[in-house]
Amino acid sequence: MSSAASSKSSLDSHHEHASQPCCDFSAQLSKQCGEQREDFQALMEDVGTSVSNYCRKRPVMASLAVFAVGFYVGWKVKPW
Repeated sequence: MSSAASSKSSLDSHHEHASQPCCDFSAQLSKQCGEQREDFQALMEDVGTSVSNYCRKRPVMASLAVFAVGFYVGWKVKPW
């Protein structure tokens, strides 16, 4: 009988401890997602700046790259 009582008390204590970290976990997850979103946004801004600078410096290569990507996508889609 004592093993049933001890398992019940351990389940109750586990349940009490499980409810508290849940709130902490969601707060930590929210904070981490916010930080990752800011990092991703900064990364995309840097990539956009780099691409625009490359296109200004080498417009012929940029237009050939866009043409090649368009040709490949058109070939894969095959609208005809």
